[in-house]
Amino acid sequence: MRLLPWQSRNGKKPLEVKALVDCGSFYSWAPASALRKLGVKPRETVEGELANGTVITKEVGQIEVEVQGKRTITWIIFGDEGTEPLLGALTLEELGFEVSPRNKQLIPIKVFPLK
Repeated sequence: MRLLPWQSRNGKKPLEVKALVDCGSFYSWAPASALRKLGVKPRETVEGELANGTVITKEVGQIEVEVQGKRTITWIIFGDEGTEPLLGALTLEELGFEVSPRNKQLIPIKVFPLK
C-alpha cells in the first residue's frame, strides 16, 4: 500500500508500507506518527471492536492510498506506534478489489453490482 501525502502538492514524498490485508477490519490502519508526517489530520473519533471483543476509541482521518496502480481517498485509523499497517474492507471496496485468500492476491472487480 502506498500512502500519499495529503494534497500531494505539499512537498512530502509518498510512504510505501507493507500492509496486511484484513477484510475483518472495516478501516485501514497505519501508525499515527507516519500519518502525521504525511500531513494527515484526525477528522473524528470512532469506536470499534477488536477481534478479542475489546471496544476501543480511535482517531480517523482521510488519506489518498494507492494499491496496484489504483488510487482512492479513504478513511484510515491513527494506530499506536508499532501498529502493523492494515488494508481494510472499506479501502478494498473503494479501490474495487476482492480478496482471493487461496491465491493470496487482490483481484480487480470486473462487474460491480448496481442494485
